[in-house]
Amino acid sequence: MATHYSGEAGIVKVGTVTIAEGLDWSVTMTSEVIDDTALLDTWKTSLPGNKSWSGSFNCHWDETDTTG
Repeated sequence: MATHYSGEAGIVKVGTVTIAEGLDWSVTMTSEVIDDTALLDTWKTSLPGNKSWSGSFNCHWDETDTTG
């Protein structure tokens, strides 16, 4: 099971200093589902498992910028 978020534009800051102007970004969050149905159960059951996330951010790089 995964949820994906994406967008365009944005900035990256370190403290109050903007270090990058974004082009696009995405974040994907995933959660495992563990089947715990017993042999004599009449309904399937499951438990939440481990969760994880990953993300990416594409931006402009200004090699002349000395503050970021």
